[in-house]
Amino acid sequence: MKFYAIPSSFPFVNRVLLLCVLVFNNTFGQAKTEILTNQGVVSMVKAGLGKLIRLIMIILFCILSLISFTATSQNMIKITKLRPAQLDLSAYQKIAIGDITGSTGAKTERAMDLADALTSELFNSKGFEIIDRNAINQILASQKGNNIQTINETTTSVLAKKINSAVLIVGRIQNDKIYKEEKTVRNIVVSDGCYNSYWWELQGDITVQLKIIDIKTGQMLFSNPVIKKINVETKKECNPYKLGDLEPILRDGVKDLTREITKIFIPYGETITLFFETPFVVLKNPFKKLTTAIQSFESNNNALGLEILKAYAEDNSLKESFHAKAVYNYGVGLFIDGQYDFATEKINEAQKLGSPNAIQMLKKIETEKQYSIRTNVRR
Repeated sequence: MKFYAIPSSFPFVNRVLLLCVLVFNNTFGQAKTEILTNQGVVSMVKAGLGKLIRLIMIILFCILSLISFTATSQNMIKITKLRPAQLDLSAYQKIAIGDITGSTGAKTERAMDLADALTSELFNSKGFEIIDRNAINQILASQKGNNIQTINETTTSVLAKKINSAVLIVGRIQNDKIYKEEKTVRNIVVSDGCYNSYWWELQGDITVQLKIIDIKTGQMLFSNPVIKKINVETKKECNPYKLGDLEPILRDGVKDLTREITKIFIPYGETITLFFETPFVVLKNPFKKLTTAIQSFESNNNALGLEILKAYAEDNSLKESFHAKAVYNYGVGLFIDGQYDFATEKINEAQKLGSPNAIQMLKKIETEKQYSIRTNVRR
């Protein structure tokens, strides 16, 4: 097997092009040498044809790879859609942050980090008045005759005397383990003299059993585990190396878990990836302004994006196969703009014209309509 040294600092497209050139030159050189040294005509023809076929396949592979990479990057867009809070707490004005403990019920550093992070996230959301643990401890201390050490669901009867229209959050971390496995692979393309790559694969989760209680009535509003998976690959190196401290990864896991918990209380944004349909043509692309339309949506200039897509959808000079894609793309644009009924109409039209992605897009529109209804009701 032939190895090629390509600097890792090269951009992805440049590396593909350089690899193709190297393989092309190597294959062509072998073909030329073999043809010149073979004496028999039959052998010469067979060798030449074999090498020629290989060259053609390499060239086609490189061209298709670059076209696919370019097309994918040009017709994709990521947008953020608002999601309603998972629990309707519109009847409450305050959230009291109680104790989050370790798996044995004792207060641990990681549990306190989670409680602190959750307090900060909810406070910064501005959606509720936040009562932190220090304030709760002061309330409990003012009540004669109680000796409460942990703020949990049994504390609500005492807190109810001082706090109205509030919920209490308590929890217990059930798991925070990470499992590690060393990985290695032989490099086909050698970069900077590295013939092998070594790295570590880390998997696990941080799980907290979370409870949300109505302080006044003591009613349990929520009691479920909230889980954040950890799936990390360390940096690939040329030589084996020892794994360092895992604590930074666990701290990042606590931050991610905190963001998952806040989704229970406050609306949040979810990223959606959408693809516009583009014809697989190298020359004479009928959708020359599609990239401009996508960039317009990305910069929140939806009006310009819709104007471009609508013009394509209403262009009667397009071939039938192109017309289906144009109508589909207009429907995607309407979806981005939040015009779900009109988007449904256009995607249905595209489906009748033969769009292969219409059914999947219709499901996305319906899901978004349901989210929109829930968000508006809670407002």
